[in-house]
Amino acid sequence: MISPANKIERIKSTLQIKEEINQHIAGWKIQRMGWVFIFGIMLLALLGLFGEGILSNETKKSGDITTQYDRFIRYDSETKVLIVSNSAHMATVSLPQDYLKKLRSIRIIPEPDANDMSTDYVNYNFKGSENKMIAIYLVPKAYGNIDATMLINGMDRIVLHHFIYP
Repeated sequence: MISPANKIERIKSTLQIKEEINQHIAGWKIQRMGWVFIFGIMLLALLGLFGEGILSNETKKSGDITTQYDRFIRYDSETKVLIVSNSAHMATVSLPQDYLKKLRSIRIIPEPDANDMSTDYVNYNFKGSENKMIAIYLVPKAYGNIDATMLINGMDRIVLHHFIYP
């Protein structure tokens, strides 16, 4: 007889076998919850929770300066911080020394003319009057949350937040 609630046919057998149908039903429910969980993780990964994607892309503005970067990045994989100015020339980009201890700078485009260090910052100096876009490529060398305040031309402050997966 098929139970309308479970739609599982329960057969009375002369064999002395414990079928434990209720345990099978509970196992099937747990299995379906596992499928939903795995599907959710896959969906979040596609949206960018573990790397590039709409959940990871971050855009910050300070005055005429716009910065784009990924919030979620993986250890030892390259990421980019793009700085764009709508009107002002960017002569100096300053990154905190603590930030650069955790994220190693690979290259900066355009290449800075000079760089120097102050107490807390590494300053990258650029020449030219039309420098309106700078791309900084970084590789994480630490795990967890990393927050930093980047300075553009010594005035515009942009706070960067990263979470680095192992």
